[in-house]
Amino acid sequence: PPDAPPTGPTPTSETGIEVAPGRLDPRAVALAALDRGGPTTPRAATPEPAAADPTARDAELSRALSQSLTAAANARPEGFGRRELPAPTRRPDGTLAYAITDALTAVVHPDGSFTFGDVDNIRFGGMGNEEREGMQVGWGLEEWMMRRHGDDPHASLRRWFARETEPMRDGMADRFVDRQAAAAARGMRGRLLRMVADEALAIEERRRRVFAAWDDCSEGERVGDAVRAAIVELVREQFPEAGERPYLPAELERLNRDRESTAEFRPYAR
Repeated sequence: PPDAPPTGPTPTSETGIEVAPGRLDPRAVALAALDRGGPTTPRAATPEPAAADPTARDAELSRALSQSLTAAANARPEGFGRRELPAPTRRPDGTLAYAITDALTAVVHPDGSFTFGDVDNIRFGGMGNEEREGMQVGWGLEEWMMRRHGDDPHASLRRWFARETEPMRDGMADRFVDRQAAAAARGMRGRLLRMVADEALAIEERRRRVFAAWDDCSEGERVGDAVRAAIVELVREQFPEAGERPYLPAELERLNRDRESTAEFRPYAR
């Protein structure tokens, strides 16, 4: 009957809490929900990872790529990809010819200067036959277009040659100037010796001409300084201060008043 007391063992919930037949214990529901992590379970909020910034990611990738390329470049053997100067050909006139390309030749002169010779764009090799054409074109289309617009297709090669040969050409220039100075000094000494030996000229006139040659020399240049040194040496030989016909002090003062040079003519000063 509906009002009869229940018989049998008292039912229990999953948690061991006694419940009446046909009824749900709210405590059991709550505990079960906690165990299952249901909607009633309070949980600590876990922060979601922030989305990566695309700009920062691209910058990081660029840095990594740059470092990788730098490491690869530094790992290359020394001289890798470097253009080498061709071996020069010495010509009978003393110049050095460098065949940089088939169309460009550089010529270094004994004084260290250099010029370029460009091969003509069209070369004729006879009338031509089945095996060989009579006319050969030496320029490519790109080179021809650059020349047509007034540009130099070999500008980078010219700059490269000037840079690569600069130390060598500086040495050639120094040696050339030294040779020029020595030759000028020898020539001046020979001319003055012949003039000094001319007995038809008064000794004062000969000394004046020696001074004039000294005064005409350039100052502060190797050639001029070498010639002046040779003249002073000649004066000490031909007109020694302790000899019979030296430059007298009053004579030197008069000559120096009329000089063009900045320095004074003092051949006996040590």
